[in-house]
Amino acid sequence: MANKDILFSPLGGGQEVGANCYLLKLGNDNLLLDCGIGNNRYMKYAPDLYTPLKQGLLQSLQQISKIFISHAHLDHVGFLGEILKENNTSAVYMTEVTKILTGIQLKNCSLFKQKRNKQLNLYNSLLETRCTPVSFYQEIPFKDYSVTFLPAGHIPGAMMLLIRYAGRNILYTGDYSVNSTAFTTGCQLPNEKIDILITCGLHARRSTHVKNSNLNRRFMHLSYYLDNGISVACNVHQLSKGIELLKLLNKYYHNEFPIYVDESAMQVIKLLENKGIPIMEKNNYLLKNGIEKYPCITLSNKQHYFGGRFHSEDIDFSLHDDFNETVDFIKKINPAQAVIIHSPPEKNYDDISVEQVIMRDADCRTQFIFPENGEIIVL
Repeated sequence: MANKDILFSPLGGGQEVGANCYLLKLGNDNLLLDCGIGNNRYMKYAPDLYTPLKQGLLQSLQQISKIFISHAHLDHVGFLGEILKENNTSAVYMTEVTKILTGIQLKNCSLFKQKRNKQLNLYNSLLETRCTPVSFYQEIPFKDYSVTFLPAGHIPGAMMLLIRYAGRNILYTGDYSVNSTAFTTGCQLPNEKIDILITCGLHARRSTHVKNSNLNRRFMHLSYYLDNGISVACNVHQLSKGIELLKLLNKYYHNEFPIYVDESAMQVIKLLENKGIPIMEKNNYLLKNGIEKYPCITLSNKQHYFGGRFHSEDIDFSLHDDFNETVDFIKKINPAQAVIIHSPPEKNYDDISVEQVIMRDADCRTQFIFPENGEIIVL
């Protein structure tokens, strides 16, 4: 009799932010959902790929048959090159835009600064030869299951996976956005009933969090300097975030101040615009050509010293759904099981979780699971 068990185990990104990588066993087939790196105050770190070997879930990394990458943020894709180097059998699936952004992310990630040239050429070669680009709404039938790719919102190219297996529907969201973001119109919910939802819930235990509230305060802070004739150098830690920040700055300031973008970010912008994703506005300029208008905003993932009246600001932000959006998303899907990952516990003891809110709903049929790294869940 065929093995129809469904097992799930976070290898990173369980109840933490970073190194998102999840093992999903469908019978005897082993899938990896994302493969990112983490970044804390002291170091960058990788998902734990060896615990499944110790636990007997896998006998070898070669048993991982497929890798699905939801989107190109480093906490979901930054360790892909290392995985492909260790595993010479698995196929990789992502959208074309995610593939473009992934190549750029791996090239610019500080984790690989000591591995430039030869190692990066290997990563790019593996990405080119092993990756199968997929399209939204495309369905791929495999031997015992099928996978359909749905728009996730969040950033360009981000996708959700709808997996049909053994009479059950599994939805893995990666990072998603219910509502529109700087680049997207939001996710596309599946029409089918979902039995198992595996979803990134960054704010699932932060009931006081409201989307963009911190970012709006940051922009008001920047406006203080700009209004007083002081230019602002915005430093971001990965190129994809830099492009997202440019869109947000353009929307917030409505061409009021010139924005200079460094050359590496401009290369990404051109690639995305060639894919039909508009980014540049009339007040955006290439930083390499020099600064001619003040006060201004510069945007780079490298530290620059401009001298004069410049204020330097490190900027990070979240495009994740806030608490109420997360509640609404899970209610709409109403799965039998909701596996909440990428969800650090809140230190504010007054906060409540999505589980506490949704379980009060008389129509709720959902069992909630918050798995830790290395924990094996039978679904």
